[in-house]
Amino acid sequence: MKNENRSLTLSLILTKLLLGGLVATAIVAPYICRIYENTMNIRNEPSVFVPMLIAVYLGLVAVFPAVFALHKLLSNIKGKSVFVRQNVQILRLISYCSFGVGIVFAGFGVYRSIAFAIAVAALFFGLIMRVLKNVFAAAVTLKEESDLTI
Repeated sequence: MKNENRSLTLSLILTKLLLGGLVATAIVAPYICRIYENTMNIRNEPSVFVPMLIAVYLGLVAVFPAVFALHKLLSNIKGKSVFVRQNVQILRLISYCSFGVGIVFAGFGVYRSIAFAIAVAALFFGLIMRVLKNVFAAAVTLKEESDLTI
């Protein structure tokens, strides 16, 4: 039990660090995109600065709610509220956010094919979250039925 609490605490800390990293990314995104374009555009291809910046910011719009939801999920688990309807809703939100990131980067894949790899990873993660959501929903139903049994 002690290791589980340590693991949850570490996960909560890492979630907060991730949130800080996302805020930093939002601030420095234009600089990162400019550096990327200057180092990768050696064949005088059309600029990808604006589409890349749009993809990064749209991706951040989808990721921020997922990170907050993940933090809430971990807090619920730490508070011993595991198989509850709220966690099912949280997992649903995380899956939608992952699908959103996948769609954004699939669109950016028109400009840089490597973005398709990010899109596939995000879509696969969204699918995994949907499966977990379904498992949690079934567990919540079983728990509610068992709570009603004498």
